[in-house]
Order: sequence, then C-alpha cells, then structure tokens
Amino acid sequence: MPADRYQVVEQQLQQAYRFTEEALAELAMERYAVPSRQALIGDDVEELFDWVRDETRWLPYQGALRGARGVLMDGHGSHLDRALLLAELLESAGYRVRLARATLDDGSIEALLGDWQSDVGHVSARPSLVAASSDYATAAQRLNADEGAVQRQVELSDERAERMAARVSDRTLEQANYLAGHLAGQLDLASADEGNSDEWRRAVADHWWVQWESPGGWQDLDPVSRRHRPGERVHEGEFESLWPEAIPEEQWHRLRFEVVAERLEAGKLEERTALDHEAAAAALIGRSLMLDLQPMGLPPAATLMGGDTGFSPDELPTLLGSSEEWLPLLLVDGEPVIQHSILHDGSLGDPESGTAISEAYSEATTALGQIGIGGRRGQQEAEAPPELTATFLRLSVSAPGRETDIFERSLMDVLGGERREVGVEDLSFSDAMREARAFSMLSSTELLAQSHWWPTEYTLGQLLLGTLDNRMVSLGAVHALRRDEASLMGQALERFEPHPVDLMALAHHRHARSPHRDHIALTRLNLLSTFEHLTLEEEGPLFEHGFDIIDNRIEVLPGSAGPRQVRLAQGVLDTVLEAELMRSTEERHLDSAEGSPVNASLALADALSHGIDWQLVTSGDALQSVDADTATHLRESLDRGQWLVMATKPEAVVTWWRIDPETGDTLGMGPQGRGQMTEQILVLMNSIDNAASAVAMVQSIWSCILTKPSAGSMQCCILREGAKAAGGKALGKLSDQWVEIASWAIESKIYLAALDSVFGEVNGAIVDTLPDPC
Repeated sequence: MPADRYQVVEQQLQQAYRFTEEALAELAMERYAVPSRQALIGDDVEELFDWVRDETRWLPYQGALRGARGVLMDGHGSHLDRALLLAELLESAGYRVRLARATLDDGSIEALLGDWQSDVGHVSARPSLVAASSDYATAAQRLNADEGAVQRQVELSDERAERMAARVSDRTLEQANYLAGHLAGQLDLASADEGNSDEWRRAVADHWWVQWESPGGWQDLDPVSRRHRPGERVHEGEFESLWPEAIPEEQWHRLRFEVVAERLEAGKLEERTALDHEAAAAALIGRSLMLDLQPMGLPPAATLMGGDTGFSPDELPTLLGSSEEWLPLLLVDGEPVIQHSILHDGSLGDPESGTAISEAYSEATTALGQIGIGGRRGQQEAEAPPELTATFLRLSVSAPGRETDIFERSLMDVLGGERREVGVEDLSFSDAMREARAFSMLSSTELLAQSHWWPTEYTLGQLLLGTLDNRMVSLGAVHALRRDEASLMGQALERFEPHPVDLMALAHHRHARSPHRDHIALTRLNLLSTFEHLTLEEEGPLFEHGFDIIDNRIEVLPGSAGPRQVRLAQGVLDTVLEAELMRSTEERHLDSAEGSPVNASLALADALSHGIDWQLVTSGDALQSVDADTATHLRESLDRGQWLVMATKPEAVVTWWRIDPETGDTLGMGPQGRGQMTEQILVLMNSIDNAASAVAMVQSIWSCILTKPSAGSMQCCILREGAKAAGGKALGKLSDQWVEIASWAIESKIYLAALDSVFGEVNGAIVDTLPDPC
C-alpha cells in the first residue's frame, strides 16, 4: 500500500472535522449564553423584563441551583435563579442592578401558589419532523456526498432512534406497572398532589427580585407574576438589597467532593481526607468532572506503550501489584485539583513537603505526565503496622432550606461488608490482600452534576464540541502509525480530553424520553456518573465499568398523575436508560472480551420472561441468606425507610429496586450499591475512555501483555490497539449518541446523520484500512 495512504486518511479526518464545525454552526448555541440572548432581545429594560417574566417559569425550591445560564437552558428556576438571569441580562445591556429579598406573608404565599398551579404543566407536543427534499440536497452538497446516500443514512438513523425509543418505552411501562402492582396493597400511588407541602411554601416565601437604577432611582422588576409590570412587586414591606456578587454562600446549592482513606490501626478503623473540593452547582454547568485514583510511579503513556527502552510494558502487572502510594486527582474541565497522596498504611502524603508527591503536583498542574517516582517499599515498619483498608468518594450536596445529602461510593475496599460485620479487631493483613488492594487502587470516576434538563441543541453542541476537542487524538494516532512509533501513540492517547459523552446523553434522554416530561422538574442537584476500575480475582484482574445514577430525585408539578406514580415511572426510565446506553457502549467494543452486564431492569426483564416473580421487602428478615456484601447495601436502604423489590432466591439477589414509599422515588441498584455494571476479564480491552485515566492506559496495552509477544511484536500490538482506541474514543463514541439525540431536531438531524456516515468511514479507515503495523 502506498505510503501516502496515511496522508489520505489525515485529509479525510480534517474534512470530517471541518464538517463538524459546520454542523456546530447550524445549532443555535448562542441562545444559551446570556450576552447572546440579551442581544437577541434588545437593550430595552421593559423588553428584557417581559422576556424573563413570560418565557421562564418559577419552580419550588430555595436559593440558586442553576444560575442564569441554567434558567436559559431549562426555562425554569427559583425566585433567585430567575432574578439572576434578569440581572445578568440587564448588566449585559449596560444597566446597573441589584437584588432584593423579602419573606412573603401567608396571603401572598397562597396567592402565588394558586397562580402557579393554574399556569404550570401545560403540555407541549413534540413537533412533527418531516424532511424536505431540499434538506437532503443541501446536506449532500455540503458534505460532497450522494443525495440518495444521505437520505438512506437519515432513514437508518431514524430507525435506530425509533428502535431505541420503543425498547425504552416498552420496558419502562412494563416494569413500572409491575413494581406498582407489588406496591398496590400497601401504598396509594395515585394520591393527591403535594402542592401545599411545607417545602413549596418555604420556597414561595423566600422571594427575590431585581431592581435597576433608573434615572429616577431604583425601580423594581419582579417577574413572579405574569401580570406584573416594571415598578410593581408582590411584597410591599421591608426588604433587603444586595449586589449580585454579594449573595451569601449558603444561598447557593453546592457540591462537595471528598476522597477519604480508611486505615486499620490497633484494631480500629479511622478516616483521613486526601482530597476535599467544593463548588457551586451553577458553576458546574457544562463542565466535565473526572476523579482518577492512580499509583505513584506509573510511567506516562508514551513510556507505558513502549517508547522508553528502560521500561518494558510487560512489567506493568508487577508495577501495579507492588504500588504503595496513590494519588487522587480531580479534573474539573481538565484543570487538576491535587491535595494529598494516599500511602499503603493509610497515611497521607503532602504536596508541600518536598516528597515525591510535590513533584507530581508540579507536573500535573502543567501536563498530565508521569506522576511521582515510585512507592515506598522497604521502609522500616513497626510490628503490626497500620494498613490502608478502603478509599471512597464522598459527595455532599447542600441547599438552602434542606438537610445536606451525603452519598458514598467505594473506590477500593479490601475488607468488604462481611468482614466489617464480623469485626476487624483480630484482622491481620496478608500479601495477597496487599496485592488485591494495589490493583483495586486504580480507578476512574466521571461525574455529571445535573441541575437542569438538557435541551436537544445544547446537548448536540456539547457532543460536537467534544469531537473537536479530541481531534488531535485521531490525527496523532495516524501520525504514530505512519512513523511506526508506539511512544507517539502514547502521546496521542494522552491528549484525550475528559468529555462525559454517555452522561450527556443520559441527562438529555431522562427528560426527552420521559412519558411525563411536561410534569417533571429538577429542584435539586442530580448526580450521574460512570466508573471504571480494576479488581484482582482468582481468574486475574477484573475490569468493571458502568453507569451509576447516584441521585435521581425529581419534583412532580401540579396537574400530573399521582406524584408517587410519576416518580416511580421516572426511576424505572432512568434505570432502563442506564442499560440502554451501556448497550450502545458495549456495541462499540466488539473486540473486547465478552462482558456480563448487570442492571436491575435487565435482571427483572429476564426473570419475567421466565415467569419468575420478585418479592417486596420492607424489613431485614428476608436478607438472612443474601450475600453479606450485598446485604450490607440492602440494610442501608431499609434503615433509611426505603422498600426493596428483589429476587426471591437469595443467591439471585445481585440487583434490586429501591423505592421510597413516602415519595415514590425509585432507582434500580446493583453490585456495590451502584447501577449498571459490566464485568470483563482483561483479555482484549480496547475501550479507553480518558487520557488522564490510569485505568485507560492499562487497558490499552493489557491484551498485548497477556500474549507475551517479542519486543517487536509488542510494539506492533500496542500500535494496533492504540489506533482502535483512538478511533473509538475520538469518533465512534460521540457519533453513537449524537444521531439518536439529533432525531429530536429536524434542523440538525439530516446534517448529523450524514456526518455520522462520514465519521464511520474515517473511523473504519483508521482501524481497518490502514496497514496493520504488525
């Protein structure tokens, strides 16, 4: 094959990315930026006020959850969030503004609740999306493609989206009805609306509005009522005024991240916090959050992939198994947050101390290169020394007027629930436990803090931006193949930008696919995540990855069916979507070892197909013979007053449904108290999901390690696996999601469906058409 074949593929890639930029330009992304929206509305104070009053709606929660930009995207917000939007629009137009706050009296509360309940819940029918022949012709001309081929591609994408919609809708309806049947004898799912709840009244009473400095002095702009004009407000008594930047911190919904190390010392367990970071929920809109836990001394990708004669990739298992110091690294839109490392004895390293971790801190703040210089084996230790037993991620969500919600996810737990129930006073660590701990201390968690519903065009725009952000990955992979250098492939893979594509799709589909989408709202921060980590089993290292919906609680608006019934159906939908999106993820990894998907909706569907019934559990009596680790999570739910629906045979209890009988909040749960999960023995792992992720680097070369090839064959193998990873990450993963989402918007559907075909061809060229380096 001629050498310029690589140049041809590079040109195809550049053309595809140009098409992506054009597709992005087709989306009206400016409507979700305050300055652009202000420019569209104009500079007139009354017109800006009218737009916020008429085009956005109030929601019953206190404080600032989503901020001005979130209200633009969602169309709804609290008193404070809507006031922030109006204030920013006015400031963008050049006016001086301040906020005003007061507590409303009972009469005003009742009046506003009545107005809101009569105005909310209007049904917005989805528009009929019919493409004209001119649309196909325009897309074909832009893409330099055959018009007939474009139309066929659109039809294929429509069929795929329709199949997905049918699968999700049918399973959600069937399983929601099944769960409702189990609850029918003990719970009234169709009970009346909760419109007079104390929380709604408190939210109405905590009233915020805007004042602008007019030529005649400060004038009120209160959009709470659609009847209000500039100068009118619902509260006529005393009020507090403050500048927007002076809003008290406690008025913002906030998310706190903690990475906690648990250590065993003198027969007791104690905790130490290795990383502690907090942010306002509104500041996390559109931002990627990635937590990596990786061993100190892990070489950079270029070295791991054979670019350094001083390191052989087949040394990796030994390096991982003997690690004794690990670094929690939080990436917020690619910016690293590092505080302490975690040592094998459960103590913490200090970045300012001048030890190995300070060197890692310096490097990570500039580029995610080699982290640290190795472990600390060989130090003199006391008899029965302290040992690191677990690390976990603790997420705390605080909001005005509510108690703080705390969620924990295990990152590594060498003890397990059964051992913890027995006690740890007489526990002694073995070398096998230390090796298992070392392998398990390699993980990556991606988080999306969802404070608003994701509109279609915004979601598509984010997916396309992710494609462009990772253009150098695929281009770098082709360059590495041309040069036949594994180190260059490593450098290309290191350029992956964290971009929670699957979570963005989940955030969109939760609302777009909901049968109750006109009657549900987000009034608290929802937490969606994906995870991937290693564990050491008898068969060898086990790779686990999947979705994990941490909190999916919603508000049900007036005019709907019973709130419990709506929340139950939404929880089933969320769980079904986890399984559906993981299904598309697995289809991208056809060369991977066969996985075992674990999901409550899949398990229930399988049971029902075989005529096997599940049971409702409201007490711990039914947990006697359940696996100890699983029983721990089940008891935690029961202790919180939640009910369970699970398999009747104890050995079959791997997944279950968790239902709050007071609210109807529902979610399918699985191993370790997570959601969807797939387990795979590390034989052929081609599913790299993030450059910064140490898990990703290990996966990319593991199949090459296990085949024990010669040095030359090792490099060929790594180049091949790296090319597959680059194509799948930079191209395939994103296009899988955007075509299904684009089916909701005719303006972009045709172009993106055709673009998907272009990317598919280029991806195939990278993975299949280029000569095998081996």
